Amino acid sequence: MADIPESQQQYGSILTIAGENAEQNGKLLKKPIEFTHIAIGDANDTYVQPDRTQSALVHEIARLPVNVVDVVEGTQNTVPTLVVEALLPDTLVNVVIREFAVVAKFNGNTYLHAVGNCARVYVPAPQNNGGETNEVAVQMTFTVTSVDPIVMINPNVVTASREYVNKQMAAHLAAVDPHPQYALKETVLPLESFRFSRHFQRMALLLVPFAQKGDRYGKSFISGRLMFARGAADYSERLLDIEITAKSSYEITNYNMLIYKEGWSLRFCTLEYQGETWLALYDVSVGGNAQDADITFTGQREVASGFNALNQFRVITFESTDPITQPTNPEVKDTIVPLISQNVKDANGNQYFSDSYQPGIGSVKGLSTYLNTLEQLAKSKISTDILVGSIVEFSTDQPRPGFVKAQRVELSRAAYSKLWAVAETTSNLTEQSVIDSDPETYAAHFGTGDGETTFTTPNFHLGHFRRGAKDGVAFATAEGHAVEFHYHNLPTGTGASGHNFSVYGIPDVMPDGTKIWTRGDSFNPWVSSGQIAITDDTGITANNNTGQIVGNWADETRPDTANLHVFIFHGEIAA
Repeated sequence: MADIPESQQQYGSILTIAGENAEQNGKLLKKPIEFTHIAIGDANDTYVQPDRTQSALVHEIARLPVNVVDVVEGTQNTVPTLVVEALLPDTLVNVVIREFAVVAKFNGNTYLHAVGNCARVYVPAPQNNGGETNEVAVQMTFTVTSVDPIVMINPNVVTASREYVNKQMAAHLAAVDPHPQYALKETVLPLESFRFSRHFQRMALLLVPFAQKGDRYGKSFISGRLMFARGAADYSERLLDIEITAKSSYEITNYNMLIYKEGWSLRFCTLEYQGETWLALYDVSVGGNAQDADITFTGQREVASGFNALNQFRVITFESTDPITQPTNPEVKDTIVPLISQNVKDANGNQYFSDSYQPGIGSVKGLSTYLNTLEQLAKSKISTDILVGSIVEFSTDQPRPGFVKAQRVELSRAAYSKLWAVAETTSNLTEQSVIDSDPETYAAHFGTGDGETTFTTPNFHLGHFRRGAKDGVAFATAEGHAVEFHYHNLPTGTGASGHNFSVYGIPDVMPDGTKIWTRGDSFNPWVSSGQIAITDDTGITANNNTGQIVGNWADETRPDTANLHVFIFHGEIAA
């Protein structure tokens, strides 16, 4: 097409057939189309006309990440239009641009969504441009069938054009509230300060009219921080620092207080002042306070119409410990009703709200979601691999996933690599031939199996009792059954004169070593009364069973026993 006169050459961008199909399928299947790059080419420095069937540029030279996707919504008489932009990096110089295309991804496939051309644009190197590098933006504008599936911007893009930045900054500066995280000038909470000097007196600070059942009050409230301090301007001792909220409306009054510094005990109460009931903070110290105090309030407050607004934050005194100094309003004392609340600290010194408006975990925005996330994170961080090699007893005869019966089972080292990794590093891994020659002694040992590809589990089904190894006892050793050496004092009907033994305490051996009793395989004497011990499995016959105790004889010594299966955790659990 190089022979087309320049005056007849047409420039623009069009949607490809592949792009049109992607838009229709994306809208139907609700799948996104992501514009990732603008491909640019020089078309071998010739004029080319874009074609809807194109799947590649004539001569592509670079692909530039998309940094802007703007949409112009269609009207009743027009279709939507997209503007896609990319910036040339400063390193891409000494090139000619005559063709370009929007590269998109849809359903896992990369393709040309739109193609276009332009008049010859040469991008010079800095040395050919007075040492300057000019910003070059490639912008394509084309109509689309639907904007629904199109992702408006690639989140991985970090480059922006000067024009884009200028537009964004202008909009930012023109915004009424561009930084919503910061308060507007007109909403910055004001500071209020007032002072009182009441020596050796108990004081009260009026907050809001107290609304209760039957009232029909308008809204009164305070919300902010109160700081009580004393001292010169260059030095201040902080007496009390609290966050306080109080609101009365209609027939309800809510109040809470959080104390950061408590050097002065003030509590919630109601009191009567000038014929009105007020919620107040009052001094609970019966000794009074010798105080000069500056009070600073940071926050917002309001008093409903019908009440004297000057009474809010009014300081009054109701009792004095100094006979010379009289309180301002002694009549108030008898009207004070302390509000039973938990508004300061609990028995452990923890701060919390009053019981008129107790916070609940469920009402804290985002807390439940955060706790669930934290729980999932904790679970994901705890690996079951730390339990490999542990043994458990189940109440059923079938193992759970990840367990194998601990009964000298031969396992593949490859298939059970986690358990083998534990076994091959432990001190109780023993040659299989040694274990096979003495299975009782090596019951708690792993075996080497065939020596190359297998290994065997310990065998905890031979009747051994498991216990922690005592000092001096080697780990994983087995011990045969035994009865600790001991003496038996045998009952008798006659004493042993001359040896100072009681009638029922004659031992087997005299102090000089002389044996009194001789061993018998069936020792079963008859006594006139009482019981005798049976020392073999013959016992007392039914004919002369007069109450003697006979043991439950067996081929082992054991307590009452419930026999279960023991399993070992190998950790190979399918995902």
